[in-house]
Amino acid sequence: GSTEEIASITRLLSEAGHTHTAFWLDVRGPIGIGKSHLVEEAVRRRGAGPVLRIVARPATKLRPFALARRMLTGLYHHLSGDSRAPETRESFVRALAPLAGDLGPFLNALWYLAAPDALNLKAPDPDPLTFRRTVDRGLERLLAKLAAHEPDLVLVLDAYDLADTETRTFFEAAWCTNGGALPAVIATTRLDEPPQQQASTTLILEALVSRD
Repeated sequence: GSTEEIASITRLLSEAGHTHTAFWLDVRGPIGIGKSHLVEEAVRRRGAGPVLRIVARPATKLRPFALARRMLTGLYHHLSGDSRAPETRESFVRALAPLAGDLGPFLNALWYLAAPDALNLKAPDPDPLTFRRTVDRGLERLLAKLAAHEPDLVLVLDAYDLADTETRTFFEAAWCTNGGALPAVIATTRLDEPPQQQASTTLILEALVSRD
């Protein structure tokens, strides 16, 4: 039942916090089964540490790095306390100041993703492959800084099956190679979605299945 599943999630989060190993929990089930509520209740009962919840929408799948953009906006809200989207590069960079460090080479690419569409910014690099690599490295560096700054933070990716291909590719590569330095993640997906290669544990309905 849900009580056992909630207890399993809180236990897994606690274990991940003690071992500092890569943690990506894939919570899978049919639409409407209550995946989001289950995760919300589990992180609430955990008690310790903040939660950064990012929700994908149907349109998220249609735009490159759309989920990453939503994540950057959510991170801006979390760090700045401002519920509005960042309106200027200066306000965005100021919010990231606690994490800044060596983010300098990546700030233009990160701001390009987070900036309002009305600004109609041009990509910082005209070469798509170079820009893609810069974004991937910048996102990974940013999330590593976030994990170091707030080690108890949990990143919840709700409706992850609606994520765009570019962001999914980034997450898979980053968590498979360097997940131990990145935040703990809980992602909710539909049952019929392909398995997530970066998932360390999968919760399917009421059955907990761990990857060897």
